[in-house]
Amino acid sequence: MAETERENIRKWTLEGLDTVARKGKYGGRPPVITDDMLHTVLRRKALASPPSRSNPP
Repeated sequence: MAETERENIRKWTLEGLDTVARKGKYGGRPPVITDDMLHTVLRRKALASPPSRSNPP
C-alpha cells in the first residue's frame, strides 16, 4: 500500500512539474545574482586596473 502511494505521489509531482514547464516556469530557489548585478560586476572588473607587482618573484 505504501509503495502504491509513493508511486502516486511521484506521478502527481512529475505531472505538476510538466504542467508548469509548459507554462514556461520552473521551480527551485531564485537566483542570488541578477543579470543587472552580473553586468555591473563584470563592468567594474573590466575597468579596474591590474594589481601592481611590488614583489616580483
